[in-house]
Amino acid sequence: KSLVAALFISGFGGLVFWCFGPNSFASSTKMVGLSTSQQQKELTIPSKFHGKIIGKQHATLNAIEQETGAKIVMPEKDSGSDKVLVMGSEEAINDAVAKIATITDLDLGVKKTPGELLRQRANEAGKKRAELSAKSQDAYKSGDGAAAKEFSNQAKQQEEIIHKLNKEAGETIFQEKNKGKSLYEIDLHGLYVEEALDQTEKRIGELEADGKNKGNSMKIITGRGNHSEDNVAKIRPAVLDMLKKKGYQVDESDPGSYTITLKTGAAAGGAPTPASTGIGGKPAPSPAGEGNQEEPKKEGFLRKLFGVLFSCFK
Repeated sequence: KSLVAALFISGFGGLVFWCFGPNSFASSTKMVGLSTSQQQKELTIPSKFHGKIIGKQHATLNAIEQETGAKIVMPEKDSGSDKVLVMGSEEAINDAVAKIATITDLDLGVKKTPGELLRQRANEAGKKRAELSAKSQDAYKSGDGAAAKEFSNQAKQQEEIIHKLNKEAGETIFQEKNKGKSLYEIDLHGLYVEEALDQTEKRIGELEADGKNKGNSMKIITGRGNHSEDNVAKIRPAVLDMLKKKGYQVDESDPGSYTITLKTGAAAGGAPTPASTGIGGKPAPSPAGEGNQEEPKKEGFLRKLFGVLFSCFK
């Protein structure tokens, strides 16, 4: 006979079983959830980065879990462990690992998007510009005016490269974040403040120029600033300031987004709504969970549960 220990993972919707004894499986840990797609991934992250992942009062960690749907288990403080466990669907895990990689600037095997690669190249050019500027100053201080000028010119060339790459990165990241979204919703994650303001103004202008959207709502996802330096939001207050200066009614109830009422154009009669319209006017997919999907999930859960128990005791 085998002994069985079970642990319910709160907020994850799953059970972890440990089977002990001669008839246990080779792999003693079993995960049973309401969805058979639940997985887990173990990351090796030096403890010096754990604070950045957790954030003040767990703000960053909570935001990652809320935004991705993954569950992240951090090692106990002062345990000396560098193992971080990420659980959820494959998509949720990949999204969470990508966010952790961005926060820590660690290579966690995450494939970067084209926009992220462009931003990375811009940052590398920025480091090179800083090095050239320092060399120019050193040469000037040493009395070598010709070398100082040469280094200065090279730094200016890097400045042009940075500007070009960041512009392309901003456009690409915005398209990546908003692919498939309604025209009445934009996500500003991954953008710099000026890029976020430009994209917000651009989308508002497009909708209001249509002539049919007066009174309709538009959602602007700014994030809470949990990924910013010192967890201080930069995009959110800048967007709010811009919207208020332009006289928009702003719903600030969601800490990660704003909702405004479009104010230009004809009456909104017949205009599509964010809930029913996808990008380009195509119907948006139904929200997850609609329809009679709960019963099949429960049946799958019970089948897998009894399968694990039977295997432990047979």
